Amino acid sequence: MCAALWSPAASAADVAPEQLQFAAQEHDLGYRAYVAKSFDDAATHFENAFFAAANPAELRSAIRARREGGQLARAATLAAIGQRRYPGETALIKLADETIAEARPRVFEVHATSTLECNVAVDDKVVTTEKLRDFRFFVDPGKHDLVFGWTEGRTKHVAIDAKAGATQAVTLEPPPIPVKPRPVEPPPPVAATSRPLGPVVFLVGAGLTAAGVGVTVWSGLDAQKNPGTAAVRTDCVGQGTSCPQYQQGLSAQLRTNILLAATGGVAALTAVTGLFLTQWSHVERPRTGLQLEPAFGLNTVVLKGAF
Repeated sequence: MCAALWSPAASAADVAPEQLQFAAQEHDLGYRAYVAKSFDDAATHFENAFFAAANPAELRSAIRARREGGQLARAATLAAIGQRRYPGETALIKLADETIAEARPRVFEVHATSTLECNVAVDDKVVTTEKLRDFRFFVDPGKHDLVFGWTEGRTKHVAIDAKAGATQAVTLEPPPIPVKPRPVEPPPPVAATSRPLGPVVFLVGAGLTAAGVGVTVWSGLDAQKNPGTAAVRTDCVGQGTSCPQYQQGLSAQLRTNILLAATGGVAALTAVTGLFLTQWSHVERPRTGLQLEPAFGLNTVVLKGAF
């Protein structure tokens, strides 16, 4: 019986070897279930085998199993597929005609036409894996939700209230292809926060501060020694503030005070520059126009440029 049902036609071209192997396994499972009179399981396995590797003998087995299980709407749908796909298969056409004639008084026929190829599912169950423009199928009496599907994810729902022995024609126009939203461009990268001055400015300020401290210390020591307190007391007795040594000491003291104030100002400015205005880490900046920056070497100070 297996050999009769599984004919060499199943090994048609364009069917992958793994599909043939799967179909053979499903056919064997279907045969075992059929012998055990588990017609629903048998029909499911036979349909799996047919849709994996189309074969008129396999379709006949599926139709018989659905009829034996009392599933006349599905049996008639499979029979309609056989009439459309295998008009020259005498045995299959005979079985298909008998099945539809038996089922017609108790099922509802839907004849669907579409301007583009589509498939259909009835109550979330796929009718066939094919995409067609003109096909018919059968459903049991009652309310059903038909979902027709086209390419580009387009679908259309059709609700029907099926009556036994009746027929309904459904003419379909696919929905327009949805406009794909333009890809959202990522926002431009936020540049790392940078400060306007490089470390060189801070280093120059620190150098000037150190030099100012040195000069201020020298000036203070010089003011104490030239001419010195003892010399002023000795040489300026009776001369008052007009004494040259006194004026010399006063000038040295004023010079020291000016240097001290200037050095303190440079030190404060350098500290502010280092804390708030100096970019210590490297930040990649786009080069626009001429870029100039100082460079220091042994006994040299130059400007480097880049475009």
